[in-house]
Amino acid sequence: MILAARLLGLKSRGRVTGPTLMLKLCDWGRERGYRHYFYGGKEGVAETLARRLSERFPGLEVAGTFSPPFRTLTEEEGAAVVEKINATRPDVVWVGLGAPKQEKWMAAHVGRIAAAALIGVGAAFDFHSGNVKWAPGWIRKIGMEWAWRLAHEPRRLWRRNLDSPLFLLAVMKQRIMMTFSHRR
Repeated sequence: MILAARLLGLKSRGRVTGPTLMLKLCDWGRERGYRHYFYGGKEGVAETLARRLSERFPGLEVAGTFSPPFRTLTEEEGAAVVEKINATRPDVVWVGLGAPKQEKWMAAHVGRIAAAALIGVGAAFDFHSGNVKWAPGWIRKIGMEWAWRLAHEPRRLWRRNLDSPLFLLAVMKQRIMMTFSHRR
């Protein structure tokens, strides 16, 4: 996205990834009393994530956790999950279902979940629970985290990374069109 912004002549405000945002907001939210709910991950991951974040950030308020089954929930199950989450009165619901599933889930639950924010963070659940090793800081800083993840999870991520060059081609096409339209 940052490369795309540069190609289109936009100034970058920097990169904020889901895993980084989660750490910052969990830390920052302690003094404001924010209540965090962790929804996603494989069985047991959300609970491990909440425990590890609580150890890292003493005073972190964990409203609750839930790792949904790896299937579509029935209407009754979905309603029960919404009721369960709302009963905990969270301020932030962290959603770690992976893209695009988490985005679809959040869109379907806006207005149903009584929280100030639903934030999709995908792999943050695995990184911060210790389930998957997060790329070293220097690799993240140079924008090569995607390559690190692809090298470590090729079977799962190869298809997603095929879309990146297609996206960049579309951005380059847009840039060319912008250049020609400015010349007219």
